[in-house]
Amino acid sequence: MDEALDAGVQRLDLFFMVGLKMQTYESVMETVEYSRRMLKKMADRGDNRLIPFISPLAPFLDPGSRAFEEPEKHGYNLFARTLRRTSSGFTGAFLEICAKL
Repeated sequence: MDEALDAGVQRLDLFFMVGLKMQTYESVMETVEYSRRMLKKMADRGDNRLIPFISPLAPFLDPGSRAFEEPEKHGYNLFARTLRRTSSGFTGAFLEICAKL
């Protein structure tokens, strides 16, 4: 990151996904803390070009994909088969993490 910023990039976006099969609440919070440390480091330098994004990976399985059609076989639990049901289904660990940010 430092090399890219030192080379003069105008903006550096960092994307982190939550909802991966092996993640825990603690590992997600470590990602949040890492992002905070990086933002502070950049702010201390007077630099605001670093932009971290943390967003969910699951439960967004593409309809028609093997994981969507056979979720258990691929290690997923499918809770909704439509966009409306998916958007209304944000509960549990995902909301717990969001509430604590």
